[in-house]
Amino acid sequence: MSHKTRSLSIAGAIAAIIVAIGVLAAPSSVAAGLSKSQTATHCATVIERINPNQAPSRIVSRQCSPDPNAAILKPSTTDTMLVTFFRDANFQPQNQNTDTIYGTSGPCDSTGYAIADLSYSNDVVVGGISSYYYWNDCTSQIYWNGLYETGASKSNTNDCAYVGNSWNDVVYSMKLWS
Repeated sequence: MSHKTRSLSIAGAIAAIIVAIGVLAAPSSVAAGLSKSQTATHCATVIERINPNQAPSRIVSRQCSPDPNAAILKPSTTDTMLVTFFRDANFQPQNQNTDTIYGTSGPCDSTGYAIADLSYSNDVVVGGISSYYYWNDCTSQIYWNGLYETGASKSNTNDCAYVGNSWNDVVYSMKLWS
C-alpha cells in the first residue's frame, strides 16, 4: 500500500469515527435523523447536579416528541423539574416548542445545576429562548449569552416572562440554585 493510499485510508477511518461519535453523542431526536426543520417540538432533558470536580452539570438524557403529553417526556419518579424554556414571551406553550430540564439530585440547593450548553435547546428545540419558568427551589438564576458561562450575564430571582430584547434568543448557558 502506497503512502498516499494509506493516508487516504486513515483519513477515511477518522471521518467514519467522527460521524459515528456525532450520531452516538447526539440527542435522541437528532440521532433519530430529524433535521432542524423536522425537530420535535417538546423535549425533556435530564441533568446531574454540579459536581465540584466536574462542573458543569452532565446531560444524562434528552427525549423529544411533537406531542407534549408523550410518555417519553415524563420524568422518572426520582427526577425533579428545574426549568422550562419557551420560544415566546409570557410562557405561552400552546403550539410552540418547549424544553423542560430535570435534575437527578432533587430540588435546587446552594450547589445547584449548571447548563453549560443551551445551544440545542435554544437553536433547535425552542427556536430561541424568550421566557422560562423555574421550579423546585431554583430561585436564583444567572444566564449568559455564551456557552460554558461566558460572555455577558444577567441574574434573575423570579420566573422570567421575557428575557428582554438584548437577551431574546441568545441565552446559551445558565446556572440555577437556591
